[in-house]
Amino acid sequence: MTPNDVDVMKRKPFAKTESIFSRGMGVQLIIQSSILSLASVVSYLIVGFYTQSQSITGDDFIRLTSTAMFITLGVGASLNSLNLMSKNSIFVSSIAKYKLVYLASSFSTICVLFAAFVPGVRDVFKMAEISNIANYNYIYW
Repeated sequence: MTPNDVDVMKRKPFAKTESIFSRGMGVQLIIQSSILSLASVVSYLIVGFYTQSQSITGDDFIRLTSTAMFITLGVGASLNSLNLMSKNSIFVSSIAKYKLVYLASSFSTICVLFAAFVPGVRDVFKMAEISNIANYNYIYW
């Protein structure tokens, strides 16, 4: 179990009428969700403009843009778990202290990339084969 930053035994308990979104949690939830949503839309637009310039339309267009959004949302959600582990910035949080969270986040990111890039697995999720696109490294990295 990962340690907590604050000694919870010295903290006053929440009132039973207090919302779980109080004390700044609701604002943080909206900000983080907005950033992840914006990143997903931007990835969709980048891949959409690229596929349009390559005259890719129809089902292939939808599969490519959906694959880009899947990768963005999956990796973004995995990395967001690092942000949720502490009130401190992820840049000042100790990796040794939160090694289980970092391990779980890494495993989740690897699983998302595995589902997107491995031929048999990506077919199950009906994702596009992005390695056949010319300059696909430019799109994703």
